[in-house]
Amino acid sequence: MKAYVKRKDNQAQGESDSCTAVIFKIDVVIDGKGELQEEDPGIYLPLNNDDDNADTILDYQESPVSGENDLKPLILLCAPSDLPGTVTLSWGSNIKLWDTTSKDSEIRTHSYPASQFPRTYYVERYNVSNSLKDTEIKLSYTAPDDTYCGDRVKVTVFDIGIDDLIEQKYIPKPGTGNPSYIIVAHMKPRDAFDGKLYWSWQDPSPANTGNAPTVYFQQYGSWSFVGGSQPYSETNSNGEVVVQYNLYDGPGDDGKVKASSGPGGSGCSDISAKIAVYKIIQSDELWWFDGVDAANYSEEITLTAQGLPSGIFKWDVIAGADKVNFGNGSDTQTATTNSVIVKSTGASSPPSGNDVTIQLAYNGEILGTYLLTVYTHAYCSTGPVSPIDSAYLVYGYKTVYTFTLKDQFNRPIPGLEINEYIGSFTNDYSPCLGLV
Repeated sequence: MKAYVKRKDNQAQGESDSCTAVIFKIDVVIDGKGELQEEDPGIYLPLNNDDDNADTILDYQESPVSGENDLKPLILLCAPSDLPGTVTLSWGSNIKLWDTTSKDSEIRTHSYPASQFPRTYYVERYNVSNSLKDTEIKLSYTAPDDTYCGDRVKVTVFDIGIDDLIEQKYIPKPGTGNPSYIIVAHMKPRDAFDGKLYWSWQDPSPANTGNAPTVYFQQYGSWSFVGGSQPYSETNSNGEVVVQYNLYDGPGDDGKVKASSGPGGSGCSDISAKIAVYKIIQSDELWWFDGVDAANYSEEITLTAQGLPSGIFKWDVIAGADKVNFGNGSDTQTATTNSVIVKSTGASSPPSGNDVTIQLAYNGEILGTYLLTVYTHAYCSTGPVSPIDSAYLVYGYKTVYTFTLKDQFNRPIPGLEINEYIGSFTNDYSPCLGLV
């Protein structure tokens, strides 16, 4: 570069001097994001807390990781390549840099000669940020004349997760209304994505056969919730959200919940395990007639857990063991099918019934309980027809009484056979025919 001093008379060229200028460039590019995003709003990167190699260890806790697919490319540029001195790379403690996408070797070098650029590393999100944009990746260079140039990217390491629902859950179908499950989720830092966590529903089954809920998501307790076509919750001071998720009501119907940083399942998200509906079906009312097998009444019934696939079913009588046992004669039974035989050994006590409690565990997880009543004969009452008096042949009069047999809860017992025999009539007196 040469500079001249021009004479006032515009005649001859004046004095001149020259210098050499070096124009250099320092650039950091992460995941292909442009310069306008690098500092405001910055780059959002999710915590690497999945298990891509399926070894039950979270990926950020081990290396190398075969099949790792969550690291983001970091391209470092410096030109020209013959700059004197070194270029400095620095990064925050919430991230780690690796040489490959499978995390073979962690990068620990901070200074490089310009001739070693461009370089490509891979960014792993290692710790969740405490606040927005609290993690920085910076590449800088200071020339021999103290001229400084640098580029940086502001990073927020966030985590969106649905708590508890790591494995498939089964919930009972209620007596009325649609079954529901309380979803607990989190987003950290709490003010990421404006502090909003959006909800959407996914159907993993071929078809849900029961009745659809009026809404899939609704407010639970005093937790923040905004409904409509794009429902969302706002995080509390700890980054937590809670919402009620409503399902179809048929046994075997199921669904999954998706919590996302954007509406309609867009952006970064976490998907729950499948939530499925089951229902325990009772084949008939259970009766007890002091050990007698009464026709038209069941002293032995079947309970069936509809909606549960094959597995290990453990049934336990946890209350009322003096009133029932299972087909094996015990108050506990384990099977690989979803049905169990229940036999009566006594009667329930009035006035409420439902004093037999049977607990169901499926594949080692206690799902819930089922309440059962054992009915029995209790007493007879006259009626509903009043006694009827009438003449009886030439012998006198007869009175016909109607009795209703009732159970211990004052319900009529229809169709019970009569187990009583009256012998032949013996005429042991002479009728008076009015003759003297």
